[in-house]
Amino acid sequence: MNIRPAHVTDAASIESIYGHYVRHSVLAVDVDNPPTARDWEQRLDHLAASGYPTLVAVDDRAVVGYALLTPWLAKPAFTHTAENSIYLAPYAVGAGLGRQLLARLLDDARGCSIREVIALVADGDHEGRPSRALHLRAGFQPAGRLQRVGRKQGRFTDVDFLQLSLQPKEN
Repeated sequence: MNIRPAHVTDAASIESIYGHYVRHSVLAVDVDNPPTARDWEQRLDHLAASGYPTLVAVDDRAVVGYALLTPWLAKPAFTHTAENSIYLAPYAVGAGLGRQLLARLLDDARGCSIREVIALVADGDHEGRPSRALHLRAGFQPAGRLQRVGRKQGRFTDVDFLQLSLQPKEN
């Protein structure tokens, strides 16, 4: 498995992976229409230009997962805080790839101005349990739960917030 920076040419593969979760789970917060490949091209361009790490995991010939950081709340006071996202092709889940992608993403984040990383995990007691466990194993700490704030597939879901400090705390 090769983990490398994402390129705009990976947009169609990312669209396919994320689209699966939009259509078949409560884990992705988009409800009806997943972002298109063109949307992903623009997002990848914007993130790269902004200095946020974006990664893909590639097997022999295909992208099987991706991880990225995005601005947290997009407000000037939060420029050193980012939200992470990791999605794997369904057939790649459970083989340790999420752990590898997250570790590399956090290493890359340490190389830029990111000090805090936030993970939002939908339905952390049920469908999101593996994602919650992945982040806890990586050192993220529980930072709170918003109850019944998401609605998808005919039910309300909770969202867990987890946080990881990348650099020593300062006043």
